[in-house]
Amino acid sequence: MKNGPEEVLYSEDDDDDVDETSPKTSLNNVTVPTAPKSSKETNAPKLPSDSVGDWKNSNEEIDTEAKRIEIESSLKKLREYSARGNSSSIKQISRILLKHKYPEVRAEAARSLGRLKSGLKYLHKAIENDAYEVKQQAYRAIEGIGSRKSLKYFRAGINSSDEDIRISSFKGLGKSKTSQGRDLILRYGLYSDNSKIISAALEGLGNYSRSEDLDVFRKFLQSDVIALRSGAIAGLGNSKQNGSVDLLLTAYENNPDLAPEVIIALNQKTNLAGTLALIKLLHAIKNENYQNLIKKELYRRKAFGQYAIVSNQLASMRYSPRPNSKKVTILRMGDVAKVKNITSKYFKAKMNNQIVEDRYFQLLAVNRDTNQSKRSIVQGWVFGPKIEVISLNNPGKEYYQKKGKGENSEDEDSEDEIIPGDIFTKQQKQPAIKIETKSDKVEKVEEKNQELNDLEDE
Repeated sequence: MKNGPEEVLYSEDDDDDVDETSPKTSLNNVTVPTAPKSSKETNAPKLPSDSVGDWKNSNEEIDTEAKRIEIESSLKKLREYSARGNSSSIKQISRILLKHKYPEVRAEAARSLGRLKSGLKYLHKAIENDAYEVKQQAYRAIEGIGSRKSLKYFRAGINSSDEDIRISSFKGLGKSKTSQGRDLILRYGLYSDNSKIISAALEGLGNYSRSEDLDVFRKFLQSDVIALRSGAIAGLGNSKQNGSVDLLLTAYENNPDLAPEVIIALNQKTNLAGTLALIKLLHAIKNENYQNLIKKELYRRKAFGQYAIVSNQLASMRYSPRPNSKKVTILRMGDVAKVKNITSKYFKAKMNNQIVEDRYFQLLAVNRDTNQSKRSIVQGWVFGPKIEVISLNNPGKEYYQKKGKGENSEDEDSEDEIIPGDIFTKQQKQPAIKIETKSDKVEKVEEKNQELNDLEDE
């Protein structure tokens, strides 16, 4: 037996490792008891159960704190790399994605690459070699990138047992814009028994911008399941078909509770048709929060200037600024157009058995009378009393300013007919200039003379 005290490492698996004659020795703040002196019993001393628990808890707390510090430090580095966004930073993020020991950090690295739309091959490696949260975030990242190089991963993902991965895969198939991807969406995505999967498939389908797909979206907009209607709205937001804007406005008319989804979808329409639809929605929505969302988007687009909102049931757009000119198209109550020009001359016309005088406004509006293959925006002239002019100004000025213009009337040229059923309420307006009629006895005679003298009178 060795002389003097000897430090003993305690093992729960082998109690015989403890020297019976060793004095009390401290190890990690745990006191190991000494065996009895005058006894033939050779029972090895045992640590009290509460001491073992304290020892374990202490080490667990140390490990947990060290893990928390390391994760926070790594996440801070990721934020710094993401803010830089250069090639060197992307390499650092990719290295963290593949090498870091904590999945929370690897998942955040995948999200960072998705936001930067870079590091596709590293994301593919993460999908092949990692699992659960990291794999989910890697799929979301490649879905956001939407490269055709990810097609095989999307094909595999639609058969995954993970719902989030299936959702990302169907969205990614749409962004790949491949015929194979569209076929998988139509054959499997739209026939899923999971409404979330169908919604993702609809969102992906919109990226193909096929005119025949508009009927698919129209069908799902009539569904009783709100997730399917939301998916159809998201798909229409991705579609570049001219008819998608009208379907989105119809979706709001039938589903006012889905206004945020419709606004987000219209925000993706960066052309003039999308801007006009947003202004039309701004005129219809009463919720101030939703109005502010639209105004924010219009400000981002710098869509400042004058716009015309049709206040009459119908308003003809004409090739020339006169009542008998050929029609370009017909605008309906609530339609919005961009004001391009105004005539310097005033014109007279009979409206509601009264003679009114105003100018013609040259407008850019959505063409409703052509099929999808023709121009979606047309130009023409509309008589002033049929419209209400608004101005969208820079912040700091009055942002949404209305100018009284126009009176609800049947027509200025006896060609328009009243059509009920629009979502916008009828607004009583005063004409810009109104010429009073004569007394009832003189009016019949004077009216004929008036028509002969006035070239624009009908």
